[in-house]
Amino acid sequence: MPGLARSFQVVTWDRAGHGESADRPGQGTREQDADDLAGLIEALDVAPAHMVGNSFGGSITLELVTRRPDLFRSLIVHEPPVFDVLGGGDAPDIALARQRIEQVTERLARGDREGGARLFADTVVGSVGTWDSYSPETQAAMMRLSETFLDENRDPAVFALDLDRIAMFPKPALLSYGDASPGYFERVVRQVAGVMPDANAHCFAGAGHVPHRSDPDAFVDVVTAFLAGVE
Repeated sequence: MPGLARSFQVVTWDRAGHGESADRPGQGTREQDADDLAGLIEALDVAPAHMVGNSFGGSITLELVTRRPDLFRSLIVHEPPVFDVLGGGDAPDIALARQRIEQVTERLARGDREGGARLFADTVVGSVGTWDSYSPETQAAMMRLSETFLDENRDPAVFALDLDRIAMFPKPALLSYGDASPGYFERVVRQVAGVMPDANAHCFAGAGHVPHRSDPDAFVDVVTAFLAGVE
């Protein structure tokens, strides 16, 4: 954020169940998250805005594209887990990813926050040892967010995306993936970017699922250069 703030006014938000935002009662949906984001943008009167989303935040941002494209000046998304865009008959790696997410969900449903968070770190976003590499603060934050993760993965539309509506988005878009991430993220990114009229796909060399953390300078450079072209 400090790097982007050198060139732009930057707003970050804590979605429901994260940071200082309370969780909503009952089953939540990605559509509700998108509505929350729209409400925030309108309340701050910053539309149209450049929107940047990572992982499930990218899925929420893409959901908002299908509902309120008028709020966007441009779109930047890194590795959204909208696996359904790859069609039926999951490839083996997608099937394995879904199975691992289901295992995390089952463990969290049993009340095992640490076990679910560890399994998520070591099998979904990383490999064995990833959890142990995290700081105690990061581990505590992941356990704190585990209830929201459980909730979002009980949403039937968690991996879905309306490509027909995405294809109607007329504004500049940059979709990215890391070459250290599982290969299905590149396929998802290229599938989504391929239906958009003004989109490019970018690979962060040596990066995985969170390039803004692993190499923030490179992430800021890519985003800033893209937005300079938009401006």
